[in-house]
Amino acid sequence: MLTQHPEVVNTLNIPQPEENMWGLGMDKTGIGAVIIGLLLCMLGIFAIWVFLPDAIAVVKGLIGIAGVLIGLMLFVFGILIIKE
Repeated sequence: MLTQHPEVVNTLNIPQPEENMWGLGMDKTGIGAVIIGLLLCMLGIFAIWVFLPDAIAVVKGLIGIAGVLIGLMLFVFGILIIKE
């Protein structure tokens, strides 16, 4: 790509990201987001483990709600097809 060519970048005065020890231009905000994301994932897995019966009940309820909505959509679709 032309905008990634070093001579073009220097003439456009586009700021270059600083490189970290892996040679990637990841900024501090990205690293913070990755760390916080991992912590939240671990906290969520722990919460599901502690409240496993409740989590199973929620999943069963969501499956039931999805079934009702799909049935309602099929019902309306069937009525629309019968009218034609």
